[in-house]
Amino acid sequence: MRLAELAQQSPHDDKDGVKRWCCPLVLLLAACSPSPGGGGDTDQDTHDDGPKPYGLTARVDTVSCVVQTPVPGQPPLLSPLVSQTNCYANLAAHTPAAEFVPYDLRIHLWTDGEHKKRYFAIPAGTTIGFTTTGAWIMPVGTIIMKEFYVNVVPGDDTSARLLETRFFLRDPDRWRGYTYRWREDGSDADLLATQEVGSYDLPAGTHRHLFPSRVNCLRCHPAEAGSVIGLHTPTMNMDFDYAGVVDNQIRAIGHIGLFTTPPEESAIATLPALVSSTDSAVPTYERMRSYLHINCAHCHQPGGSVVSSVLDMRWDTSLLDSAICSKVTPRNPNGSPLWTTVHEIAEVPDPLETTMPPLGSFTLDPSADVIREWIANLVSCP
Repeated sequence: MRLAELAQQSPHDDKDGVKRWCCPLVLLLAACSPSPGGGGDTDQDTHDDGPKPYGLTARVDTVSCVVQTPVPGQPPLLSPLVSQTNCYANLAAHTPAAEFVPYDLRIHLWTDGEHKKRYFAIPAGTTIGFTTTGAWIMPVGTIIMKEFYVNVVPGDDTSARLLETRFFLRDPDRWRGYTYRWREDGSDADLLATQEVGSYDLPAGTHRHLFPSRVNCLRCHPAEAGSVIGLHTPTMNMDFDYAGVVDNQIRAIGHIGLFTTPPEESAIATLPALVSSTDSAVPTYERMRSYLHINCAHCHQPGGSVVSSVLDMRWDTSLLDSAICSKVTPRNPNGSPLWTTVHEIAEVPDPLETTMPPLGSFTLDPSADVIREWIANLVSCP
């Protein structure tokens, strides 16, 4: 089901049979099939040389990574160094512990051109509640690990420097976020107690990186919105290169028994999938809604952290019900707050407080131009 159709639906329409929109330009490790179905190869059972191999073969139930240690009646004890967490099997090579499952997203939250590596691990005996559109239901004890890299040489991933390792942990009462800042020599990373901004002198100029406070982690991950941003079917439904074996992430995760009730492999091609905001082969409206979903919807939705907002920027909310039009003047991007709040970052003194997204944005996101493009060609807005 395409976004243009979703825009005409009321919130009472049945979306359970939603189809994928179209084949995007998938970022980083994904490989997009020219076939018309969901993420990558839609023939889940056969391969040129026989049955299609799985990207993951078995779950690892021994969790060695320990970021925090519970203390009855007190805050948890935290590991002051990332080397003490045992979350890396090889610290120098940045190789995660064996229990971590790598993953990527179809479209990424803008963080000043940095690229990220993502992993998750769940405790032995637990499973993930699979959902078609909303956040997956992660079990207590889940550890999400995300690394932030900046290329010293623009466009050259081999020059990538690791700046931060961020953990998001599912406790019985809530999620908690912790930030580790890597040292200049790359020998280890230190746990931070408060927000910091790092400045890095690179050949192309000074690069700034925001290390969020623990409160800021929850600002972008409110419980009412499902807490996790990336672990949703529309963002996860894509191919991933598992050390030379390319497989759909949902298929691979389901194969090793991590879902309580996995989707049928034959149905994965029909599951929803976001699209790249820069893929000109995809209609502008669909690209714009995908961009808003990954960059804005975690705050701007019912129950999100912007309690005064009437906006609902989730991809499957109709244009009418999203209230996006209240921030738009057709054919006038510069008169539309939907565009100006992401475009004027270079003209304000404190980008952390006045622009969108509000955290981690010191430079303009060129892929946000899809918002301007959509408004500039918009005749009317409901």
